[in-house]
Amino acid sequence: MGSDLSQPIAEIIMDFLLDCILAGIPFEIPLIKRFVDDLLCAVPKDQVAYTLERFNEQHQSIQFTLEEETNGGVPYLDTMVMRTPENRIILDWYRKPTSSGRYLNYFSNHSHRQKVNMILGLKDRILRVTHPTLKEKNLKMLFQLMVENGYPKGLLARLIFNTALTPRPQSMGDNPHTVDNPASLTFATIPLINNMSYDLINLLKTSTLRIVPKNEFKIEKLFSRKKDRLDVGNMMGVVYSIPCSECMEVYIGQTSQQLKRRIAQHKSDIKNPNKACALADHTRNKNHLMDYQSAKVLESETNGDKRKFMEMYHIKRQENSMNYRRDVNNISNVYSYLIHLDQLSESELRRTQNIMDSIVSPEEDPHCAIEQYQGGEGTAEKGAAKQKRHTM
Repeated sequence: MGSDLSQPIAEIIMDFLLDCILAGIPFEIPLIKRFVDDLLCAVPKDQVAYTLERFNEQHQSIQFTLEEETNGGVPYLDTMVMRTPENRIILDWYRKPTSSGRYLNYFSNHSHRQKVNMILGLKDRILRVTHPTLKEKNLKMLFQLMVENGYPKGLLARLIFNTALTPRPQSMGDNPHTVDNPASLTFATIPLINNMSYDLINLLKTSTLRIVPKNEFKIEKLFSRKKDRLDVGNMMGVVYSIPCSECMEVYIGQTSQQLKRRIAQHKSDIKNPNKACALADHTRNKNHLMDYQSAKVLESETNGDKRKFMEMYHIKRQENSMNYRRDVNNISNVYSYLIHLDQLSESELRRTQNIMDSIVSPEEDPHCAIEQYQGGEGTAEKGAAKQKRHTM
C-alpha cells in the first residue's frame, strides 16, 4: 500500500464485498471483524470451504487466503485470538515465527526519549490488548526482546515492571504551557547532533513553536544509488552555484525547476535591464561572463522552505558571493553565529594543514623532513649566537 489512496479504496471495496457476500450466505456468522483487508470470522466448521469459495468467486483479481484455528487460537494482526474451555474469546500478544525481534537499538543514533517512548508504547499495547492472565508473560517477553536490542536491564525494569503510572516523556521541544489556539502551532525539525541539538531546541523554542530532533543517518545512506545519477542540468529542487569566468565571485541560488531551465532564465534576465538579479547586475555592470558550464549543485531538497534556508546558508558561508545582502536577511542571528564559528574552525584547520605541508613535503620521507626542519632550527640558533659574539 504505497499510495495514500490505497487504504480508503480497500475499505470501500471490502465493505462492498461483505455486503454482497453476507447477503447470500445461508447461515449465520456470529463474529466478523475487519481491519482494511484482514478479516476475522467465526463460521460453522463444515462451512469453511464454502465461505472461502464465496469470497473468491466475486472477482478473479481479488483472491483470499485462509488460516484456520489451531490449538484453540488463530492469529489476527499482532494478536492471537484464543478460545477458552468456557467458550470465551481472549487475546494474547502475537509475534510471527519469522519475526526477527529487532527494534530500535539502544545504541542507535536516535533521541533517548524516542527509545523510551517505543518501550512504553509496546508496554501500553500489551496492557490494553492482552488478557489479564497473560500480561505478566508478555511483559517478560518484552523485557527479553529489549535486552537483545541492547537496552540496560535497570532501565527496562523501571519502564516495564514499574506498577506506578509512568507518564510518557514529552517530545523534544515540548512546551509545558498550554496553547489557546492549537492551529497557531508551528512544527520544525533540526538534525540530531549530540551535545548540540538539545541546547538549540531549548534556545529556539517558543510558546507557538515545537522543535524536535531528526535523525539524518538513514539506512538509504548505507547503499549505493540504484539509478544512474542525473545530469546536473536535469536536476530539480536544488541549491546551485555559478562562478564568474573573469573574477573570483560566485552566484548562489535555488530553484524548484530543472537547473538548465533556471540557467536559461538567468541568460534571459541579463538581456532585460528591468530584471533585478545579482547575477544579471554583476554581468551587466562589470561586463563579465558567467561560467555556466561550471555550475554545481550544492544541495538537493524538495521542500521549498528548507531549500531557501540552505541557499541562505551557502550564501553566508561563501566569502566571495555576488549575492545581495538582502538575500540573507531572513537567517537568524543564531545560525549566523554558528556559521561564523564553522568558518573559523575550517580556516584554523587550513592554517594548520599549511604549516604541516611546509614542514613535511609529500615527496619526502616524513622522518627525514622533520629532522631537516629541526636541523634548520639548530643552524639558525647557532648563526644567531655567532652574530651576537661578533657584535660584542
